[in-house]
Amino acid sequence: MPSARIPMGSAVALLLALIALPLAMFVPAFTLNQLTIAASLGIAIVGLNVVTGLAGQASLAQGAFFAVGAYAAGLVQMAWAAPVPIAPIAGALFASVLGLLTGLPAIRLRGHYLAVVTLGLSVAIVPIANRWSSLTGGGAGLNIGSVPIPSFIAAGADQYLFVWASGIIAIVIFAASRMAATPLGIAMAATRENQVAAAAMGVDMRTVKIGAFGASAFLGGLGGGIYALSTGFVAPENFTPTLSLMLLVGAVIGGIRSIPSAIVGALFIQFVPQFTAAVDKHLAGVLFGLAIVLLIRFFPDGPIEGLANFALRRVANSDARKTP
Repeated sequence: MPSARIPMGSAVALLLALIALPLAMFVPAFTLNQLTIAASLGIAIVGLNVVTGLAGQASLAQGAFFAVGAYAAGLVQMAWAAPVPIAPIAGALFASVLGLLTGLPAIRLRGHYLAVVTLGLSVAIVPIANRWSSLTGGGAGLNIGSVPIPSFIAAGADQYLFVWASGIIAIVIFAASRMAATPLGIAMAATRENQVAAAAMGVDMRTVKIGAFGASAFLGGLGGGIYALSTGFVAPENFTPTLSLMLLVGAVIGGIRSIPSAIVGALFIQFVPQFTAAVDKHLAGVLFGLAIVLLIRFFPDGPIEGLANFALRRVANSDARKTP
């Protein structure tokens, strides 16, 4: 049930907020940049947790929303050199408009039909970005540059962005976990389980489905905006359909219905491919695929949920043995 995840969401959000500053102080700049990118992916994965895990709507468009957010944030940053949260929020708003429009087909489509429609959006984003060179820079991309840091803050760009990204993903995880227990979240869960029964109970399918895609796109665009600022450069090659598939992998690995576990999925898709390539670049894909299979086999609900359930079973068994 969604309400069972509220304490975990709050705990994960609090932990992220607490460790951000110590990590920023002691972790090398390159690693901080990689963690910031992982945070941007994690925010986008939370969007998938909402639209697919909570509302039950198949979506392969998250990479497209991520790309729209990245380009919009990059353009805002280049034009006004805005403070850090402004550009990603602008990217999220632009992406949410696309998400609301994407939600319209979801009113009448479901399952693999909806998945194919949303995949089409991810496939279309690269040629659009390549051809709309007056806005996106075409194949050359956009050189966003570094993020301005306030003079009163004694920190490097990587440290500054990492703290911001950690704070934003903490807020996102907390808010999404709380939302799952609201009437809207319960309506989404009812839609996931049985659309006919949910409609008979008075759930407005149109509002739930369009709202789920809008929220998912907002978070995807927010993640894309942070990604654009962390890399300082965006180009069409960064947003191929593979990105949507990788985000889905991250959502499934972390636990598609476990919002706090999005950070686990993000760390997985950010660092495991690098690790497997370092082990053997020729077998990197095989090792990465094997890691996916093993994690899904042993932790189908995600490592956090799986370990928590294992610990609860051990405690319950221990208490049962002590009972005379």
